[in-house]
Amino acid sequence: MLERSEEFSLADIKAALKKQGMSVANIQPGDALFYHTGWGSLWGKDNAKFNSGTPGMSDKAGDWVVEKQVVLVGTDNWAVEAIPGPDTNNFAPNHQKFLVENGIYIMENLDFSSLIAARVYEFAFVFGAVPFKGATGSPGRPFAIR
Repeated sequence: MLERSEEFSLADIKAALKKQGMSVANIQPGDALFYHTGWGSLWGKDNAKFNSGTPGMSDKAGDWVVEKQVVLVGTDNWAVEAIPGPDTNNFAPNHQKFLVENGIYIMENLDFSSLIAARVYEFAFVFGAVPFKGATGSPGRPFAIR
């Protein structure tokens, strides 16, 4: 489990991909990119710690996600970046970069435990959203299909 406010870098992403038998070349335009920090395991067990902040993707790694033309980023915590982050004058930079500036969707609080146990790293992703008119978010059901 990463620590509160701990950032992971592009080098960390590359190392994780390598460990999974992949490389940055496997990330193609239109892909979804998911990452597991371990922070989600705190939900329902230590809510005070869970709500105190999050580990997450560095601002520079977020730039790489934009460059790769990823359409969705998903994580097991409640933010795609470290909260509180290293720059107190720039709150949630990846939220701004992804949602506002580039139209990249964000999914948070995902449970990756079954995928991790099965060592599934590549899959077709489908999300069934509830179509609320005028909404900026939706509950739904994510599916990983092998």
